[in-house]
Amino acid sequence: MWGQSLVLLAMNSEEITTGKEKFPSLEDKWEALQPLITRFQIQRGHSLFQQGAPELGIYLLFEGKIKQFRLNAGGRKLIFELSGPGEIVGTETLFNKENHIATAEVISEEAEVGFLERNNFFAFLKENPSLLFEFAKYISTKSMAYKLKLAESTYDGSKKRICRLLVAGSNCELDLTRNLLAQLAGVSYKTTIQVLGELEKRKIIETKDHHIEIKEKRELEELSNSFPLDLEGYVIL
Repeated sequence: MWGQSLVLLAMNSEEITTGKEKFPSLEDKWEALQPLITRFQIQRGHSLFQQGAPELGIYLLFEGKIKQFRLNAGGRKLIFELSGPGEIVGTETLFNKENHIATAEVISEEAEVGFLERNNFFAFLKENPSLLFEFAKYISTKSMAYKLKLAESTYDGSKKRICRLLVAGSNCELDLTRNLLAQLAGVSYKTTIQVLGELEKRKIIETKDHHIEIKEKRELEELSNSFPLDLEGYVIL
């Protein structure tokens, strides 16, 4: 149902928590919504859906982290979003029934996810129209973030993009590797190493065993000139 690379792990009743605290916008309707959600665990390296696969529904991320990436014709990987607990994955093609434009892969040791089938979700929204506004707000915020990222990649330099990613990763307690930074920033690995080397020379960061530790966060924030958009609760990098 979710693609060949998806490995489901059984969850017993003791492992399942309500999870409503992760999705405050759904909290008022959580008891009615929960029976429609299929909960499962999935391990690192496996995907919720793959680029080109049909859209079947949305995924609620309770625990873990997921990256969404797209491969171009030359096989180059472009990561355009990282998602953490409390995020909804797979909203981009929910309403137009197009195939997925990217692959969603687990990058934490494992993730706990809830699947909500499209038609069930639409029926639930019809019965609870107040949630439609909350969901529209969620999608709108993510759309604005994507546009800001596009403008950033077009007009801003590599250093600014990498600095912002480091700040965002620190805010959401996400350990960004050099390779992941390069893919997120849309720059070469060599350029990423050069920028990190400059930041380390200025004692803004320190690298130990491929781990990047921020020493001067305020200075890094000044260099990043972060988005003019409040993304609290999102892990859109």
